[in-house]
Amino acid sequence: MKIRLMKYIKKYSTMIMVCSLCLNAAFIAIIDGMRDSAEQAFDQLIIAESKMSDIKHDLEDLKAEQEVEQAEAK
Repeated sequence: MKIRLMKYIKKYSTMIMVCSLCLNAAFIAIIDGMRDSAEQAFDQLIIAESKMSDIKHDLEDLKAEQEVEQAEAK
């Protein structure tokens, strides 16, 4: 009886370990994909902030030019 029980324990413990390894590998793949997505989103955010800053400076330059033109017109 004990020998039969030990066989089942060995068989199922091996299956559980294999399943656990597969789940760990899947989890690592998911986390890696999420990390890549987060890096891309962060890079896009930096680009968007840079473009916003450029637009803001362009608007300030246009306002300054308009003020100069208005001053010259007077």
